[in-house]
Amino acid sequence: MLLRSCFALLLSITSCASRDADGPAPGGSAGFIAQVGDYPIEMADLEQAVAAIFGIEATPASRSQEDLRIAVDALIAARVLVLEAEVRGVDREPGLVATLDS
Repeated sequence: MLLRSCFALLLSITSCASRDADGPAPGGSAGFIAQVGDYPIEMADLEQAVAAIFGIEATPASRSQEDLRIAVDALIAARVLVLEAEVRGVDREPGLVATLDS
């Protein structure tokens, strides 16, 4: 299972790195950042992650590239956990769903 999670993470990173900068974002969203399986990561997700990690007043514009990389990595890891929960069939357990949603 760990190998599958790592593979999903690598696929998401590869898709972000190889996307043509002039081409349209998947789903037509200008705020698209990454895709992990069926789960897109968009600018609104990054804004929430930055505020959660660095404080309620923090915004992506106020953080360094390294801080933004940390936030995006956290978002990707969270999406990989959701995918793994779905694979294991535990994505319907109320306690786990509440944790993953947060």
